Amino acid sequence: MASVFIYQSALDFIKKEISRVEDKENGGLLYGYKTRKKEIVIILATPPGENAHHKRYHLQLDHEYLRSVDRIVKDNVLLDHVGDWHSHLCNLNKPSRSDVSNTHTISRKNNYHYYVQLIAMIGNNNEHDTFCLNPFIYNDPIHGFPQLCLLNVLPGRSPIQLSLEESSQFFKPTSDRSNSSKHKNTIEKQQFSNAVVEKQPVAFAKTNQLDKRIENQLLQLPDEVLENVEVDIGQEGVIATIPIPGTGHYLHIAYSSDKAGAIDSVYLSKKGGNQSPIEVTERVLEFGPFMHIKTIWSRFSRFFQGSVRRGVS
Repeated sequence: MASVFIYQSALDFIKKEISRVEDKENGGLLYGYKTRKKEIVIILATPPGENAHHKRYHLQLDHEYLRSVDRIVKDNVLLDHVGDWHSHLCNLNKPSRSDVSNTHTISRKNNYHYYVQLIAMIGNNNEHDTFCLNPFIYNDPIHGFPQLCLLNVLPGRSPIQLSLEESSQFFKPTSDRSNSSKHKNTIEKQQFSNAVVEKQPVAFAKTNQLDKRIENQLLQLPDEVLENVEVDIGQEGVIATIPIPGTGHYLHIAYSSDKAGAIDSVYLSKKGGNQSPIEVTERVLEFGPFMHIKTIWSRFSRFFQGSVRRGVS
């Protein structure tokens, strides 16, 4: 199995960035070099940039900011762009289809011959919150698929990471204006086994938690739909807003906190329309309160996409 090396300071930076935005995806770039033995060494990890857009299932990096960092790093400290890191707030512990597709596009554009992706996850294991970092390598990043690899931590702090972190011009901390979480978590215990890091129990706000059954159902949606899903989590329950591509319509599925995973109500709305959302709860609940999200979405998608083909608004 291939190995990737990462400096402790770069790993610490990734963990710090993830703790800033716990309820949405976060990420950044990785810089380093390849040794004569063809081993990849990660020296530097970057934040996503101040203007990055964070969602629960999607992250759009601040590309203008990262282009500035890229020029500084390549021109002044002679490191190569070797990959990226980002977090998943779900049970997906490997690169998604979108991650693979984006890697192919980036590698084709820049003629990369290898690429590393570190997938970070925050989950719950026996009532203990865990931070897992799963490393993958693309030996053919233009056409191939990611392979799980080993992650070896090099002790010490990279002077390059420290120098750029201290530069207020380039390493501003993540600022997610929509993120209400104020937790400042400290990872006190590290145990690397296939790059899994355990941390002490953290009291996450209940408003950041999503029922696993709902999360797993949402993950069955196509990647291009999942990237635009909005999830509002409050004390009263959860509302998942799911787009129906090509129609301008949105599906709103509400779950009450009283009965986990049971549908409370379902509405349809249209982007830019003056009409109030239409309730379709009875139509959905004919099949029971635990109807799968993808099944509901697929049925309404077929209906509205058929209407668009027929020229019906």
